[in-house]
Amino acid sequence: MSSFKMKLEEMFGLDLRSLAVFRIAIAAVMLVDLLVRATDLGAFYTDSGVLPRSVLLSKTPYLSSISVHLWNGTPLFQALLFILAGVGAIGLLIGYRTRSMTCLCWFLTASLHARNFLVLQGGDDYLRMSLFWSMFLPLEARWSVDSARRLPSDKIPDRVFSWGTFAFTFQTILLYVSTAIFKSRGDNWLDGSALYYALSLDCFAKRPAFILLLFPKLLKFMTRGVLAFEFLGSFLFISPVWNGPIRTLGVFGFWSLHLGIMMTMAIGLFQWVSLAVATAFLPPWFWHYALRPLNALRKRVGVQAICLSLQRVITPWLDSIPRTKLNLSSSFYSAPIILFFLFCIICWDLSLLYPQRYPLPRVLNDICVTTHVTQRWAMFSPNITKTSGWFVIPGKLRNGAILDLYNRGQPLSWSTPPLISSYYKNDRWRKYLMNMSSRNMRAYRIDFSRYLCRSWNSSHSEDEKLNSLELIFVDRRNLPDYRTTIYERTVLWQAYCSEEGKRSGPTLPSLPFRTEKNTNPSDNNAPKRLIYDSPYAP
Repeated sequence: MSSFKMKLEEMFGLDLRSLAVFRIAIAAVMLVDLLVRATDLGAFYTDSGVLPRSVLLSKTPYLSSISVHLWNGTPLFQALLFILAGVGAIGLLIGYRTRSMTCLCWFLTASLHARNFLVLQGGDDYLRMSLFWSMFLPLEARWSVDSARRLPSDKIPDRVFSWGTFAFTFQTILLYVSTAIFKSRGDNWLDGSALYYALSLDCFAKRPAFILLLFPKLLKFMTRGVLAFEFLGSFLFISPVWNGPIRTLGVFGFWSLHLGIMMTMAIGLFQWVSLAVATAFLPPWFWHYALRPLNALRKRVGVQAICLSLQRVITPWLDSIPRTKLNLSSSFYSAPIILFFLFCIICWDLSLLYPQRYPLPRVLNDICVTTHVTQRWAMFSPNITKTSGWFVIPGKLRNGAILDLYNRGQPLSWSTPPLISSYYKNDRWRKYLMNMSSRNMRAYRIDFSRYLCRSWNSSHSEDEKLNSLELIFVDRRNLPDYRTTIYERTVLWQAYCSEEGKRSGPTLPSLPFRTEKNTNPSDNNAPKRLIYDSPYAP
């Protein structure tokens, strides 16, 4: 029995040094995400933005998740919540009162996500779930303020095994296996064309993507390799044999995968969270060899002198800190709580993967939504979307001038941006505008136009007031064999900011556009698109 327990500890245990690095990394990711979101605090999280609380609650009656961000819609209140979340992230980063800070970070992150679902991505689900399971992990055990306050008699092992480490590991495996199952249901991943289509999406593609498009055979090999690694790679973390080197191989494999995606595509927070989570699985075997150069460096005379000088400075400070016992064991209530939520997320994922066979009971759905453990791992699956482009928002002013509202009021231009993925202000705006191009989100376009009217007119003179505007998607469709269609303009929405605007007529009455009802390429009534070969065809 003891050997079986040792094997389980080896498979599902986590090194405390790795958890410390994970703690620092995930806190840094959260801080950067908060800073990026704060640049659009008024647009995305206040009642004067694109989604006022009244609109959210009226159009999403199923919203039952707990969110303090819905208590008040003023910029000041939202800013205070952002600052509080930043304080929690800093506390988590340095490991001060780590358990409390982790709980605070999870709660405020989940609350923020419930405030505006129109800007959420898969990376947000991953960040929220990582923080959720982190509440049951001893993140404070190494390289933290809490560990510096421990009693000298406290003995800290290198590795810990608990229901928390099991749940954290299970969540990671569930994510990648679910992703692979979704992808395996599409033709693009099985025939090897998925990466070709993904890298051809100019709203996501970075410059290195255009280099990879020159190698079609390599892309087919990489497509199948990515699918196979997502199926099997996470099981390297729980290898029952040679766990140290095999788990290390798995960590470096996922680092390579996500760094490669990060270099070629702009798809938001997911890659950063994935890199941080993979770090938590570095085994003691890795640290044994990784710390050897550092230990050798410490033996040098010059380094020893520096270490002694630092010790003289730090030791009095450490002696002045009140010492407390560092408790790494889980509480009595943590095991049933962890098992219950493991059951919830298993049922949730099964209901998404196999909705006919495993429908989710209403009570479990309400529990998952209320506690923010909802998740969906289906990006770029089952097939890759074939249409992408950029957005132009022409606005007609009272003085007759026509400007591009999205491009900070610059003169209207239809020329293709040099790098379309960089045309978007950030990933939140990319996701929001992509949602606005979806027919399922048409009900929210009017609130976007009202926000544009309010924000422009509040900062301009009477002669430059905004009369009318249009939301236009300049898009093209990627076809097989390195063929694409030309860019075309699709009018998604027209709006007037005043009665005077209605009398003055539409913003761009003389330009021919496709209407949204003709955007489906399978529609027989849709106009034929001009097709040409991609410049990246080999």
